[in-house]
Amino acid sequence: MQIKEKIEMLRHVMDRYDHYYDSVNNKGNLYLTLNTFLLGGIITGYYAIKSDVQEQFDVLYFIWTALILCLGSIAYTLLAIIPFISRESDPVNGSLINFNNVANISQSSFKTQLDSLTEIRCYEDYVSQVKALAIGLNRKFSRLRIATYLLAGCFACIVVIGVKILQ
Repeated sequence: MQIKEKIEMLRHVMDRYDHYYDSVNNKGNLYLTLNTFLLGGIITGYYAIKSDVQEQFDVLYFIWTALILCLGSIAYTLLAIIPFISRESDPVNGSLINFNNVANISQSSFKTQLDSLTEIRCYEDYVSQVKALAIGLNRKFSRLRIATYLLAGCFACIVVIGVKILQ
């Protein structure tokens, strides 16, 4: 495979990763909406049934557990949607693709790097950027997965609370 073909393939991979980043952000927005609704429901619901469940330790336990799981899910969701930024900033050999590097070097350094750019250097830049994006995406999906488990636990607690109250 020629270098130009490899660069084109890496561009395609970067486009796919961008789609996955959008997916994480969209799921994160959905999770934040659900968690906000659940958190409000748990707090409001607690005050509505407070006098009825004062002596029922098991119901109070599940209310507090649901509250903690919901807050944990919010925290992990926020961690998942925080932008992943590589801290790389090198005015001589830095990336010309990474916006953070370009923003943190002078215009003359950027122009010098661009003027001296070779096909090999461009290929290496794409390789390193695809790797950095993959690392960030992996972290985001891992955090979102934890947020999902916490959200599911919160739903389970709410179901248990509902069953116990209806008994």
